[in-house]
Amino acid sequence: HYYQLLKDGLPKDVALQQAKISVLNHANMAKSHPFFWSSYVLMGDTTPIVKKQKNYTLWFGGLMIIGIILYYSFRKQNHN
Repeated sequence: HYYQLLKDGLPKDVALQQAKISVLNHANMAKSHPFFWSSYVLMGDTTPIVKKQKNYTLWFGGLMIIGIILYYSFRKQNHN
């Protein structure tokens, strides 16, 4: 549950808190004991994990330009 919350863009501390609350709300009495969830603590940076989007526009544009150059260079060679 914690990793899904991180994937959804929540800060790490909030995701951990909500995951612990979820364990308390959905686990049976034995598994909701603090022994099972209290040892998970967050230390360090709490900012959300942001996955960078890949920008394929530059790659596509570059390949198109290379393709056009190759096309015209081969076409010019065949006419000579």
